[in-house]
Amino acid sequence: MLPGRYCGRLPASGTQVVYLDLGLWYELGEANAGHPRQPTHPEVLAKLAVEVEQGRLQFPLSEIHYMELTENPRGDQRKEAADVMAVLSRFVTVAPLGRIVDEELARSLNQLCGRPAFPIKVPKFGRGVRYAFGETLDPKTQITELEEYLAAATPDVMRAQIPNYDPYAGRRRADIDLDNVNVMLIRCAQTPKSQSDNLTRSVNGS
Repeated sequence: MLPGRYCGRLPASGTQVVYLDLGLWYELGEANAGHPRQPTHPEVLAKLAVEVEQGRLQFPLSEIHYMELTENPRGDQRKEAADVMAVLSRFVTVAPLGRIVDEELARSLNQLCGRPAFPIKVPKFGRGVRYAFGETLDPKTQITELEEYLAAATPDVMRAQIPNYDPYAGRRRADIDLDNVNVMLIRCAQTPKSQSDNLTRSVNGS
């Protein structure tokens, strides 16, 4: 059920953005696959698909979705979730937490001490798994449906062909990023204003 025409369509003005927990994606995937948990789920899925098609709703994915889905050992459940993600998310993704925190820190420092003069701005939504993990900073990077679908579904046959495949690698990386964010927040709370320039340079990566 790959969407084709609207793959990667970013939220427009007036579009309501809804973040779904992975458990709800699993339920929608089961409804899409023909074995819903509740009799009403296929009807709900159909209505959501119409809202997405008409641009009124958007269901973006995050790095957490990809990590948790990859860690699921059940290939059939991963596939069902990826099938419905393709339809409802169109592989639009949320910027990683670390980049959003960088922006918030830079804006706060600008308001407190005037530095940085031009705080960084992070587009909150982009296209594809690479944007979700911060591997590209371009929210409009070109993506292909098949590659994005495989990144979400990670079929068992594909896993078997990847040397030393580790489904938990993404989580370990995210834990490191989260630790770095926590350290930065602690530094921000403890740093006197007279030392704010050093923290500003750290936030801007210089």
